[in-house]
Amino acid sequence: CGRRLLHSSLGQLREWPIFVMGGPNVGKTVFLAQAIRRVSEILSRHPDASVRLDSEQQQREHAEQLRLLDSGQRLAKTAEVMTAYGLAVRVPKGLRALVYLFDKQGEYFEKMHDFGKMQGIQGLHGILLLVDPFSLPALDEYATRLSAQLQPSKATFHTVASNLILAVEQMLPDSQNQQCGVPLAVVLSKADALPVNTHPFLTGLIEPDHA
Repeated sequence: CGRRLLHSSLGQLREWPIFVMGGPNVGKTVFLAQAIRRVSEILSRHPDASVRLDSEQQQREHAEQLRLLDSGQRLAKTAEVMTAYGLAVRVPKGLRALVYLFDKQGEYFEKMHDFGKMQGIQGLHGILLLVDPFSLPALDEYATRLSAQLQPSKATFHTVASNLILAVEQMLPDSQNQQCGVPLAVVLSKADALPVNTHPFLTGLIEPDHA
């Protein structure tokens, strides 16, 4: 049709979809922007490796996001329409794939009615479940005092995790005897704001340069 593809490596690299989920205000947009930057930095150290956003439009948007973050400004909330960031990864004798990072509005994960509409979970290569530590009971009092600055997610971890489990059970034909083979990573967001001085048990959750 003559139209340019959104992702130029479609058809050249195998697709590697990863779903990023978490409640409202959990920090998915910031996490994705920083994760793309960090993954690109790490994999680019490999000789002859190539890692880049596979869309000129997304490259421009990502550069603007990093500019805002580096200047201490906030990013806009995730749009209502799900975004798929395409990261073209070419590592000699390693991963060669178009890694899709799917970002959906946090409100989508609060209700099972909406969450249950997610299809094709078995086609995913991974799930990243972001957790706002300031929505957890152990930090509830601290988060309440600093709610204006922290803006903790109103969706509890239990709600989002329960909806995820129910959605998986619905999609697997024999959920009682069949395990979901999709890898799951649980990630704490907003780690740089963890009150390690008043809550020493949090110290082991962050890297030394964040202490």
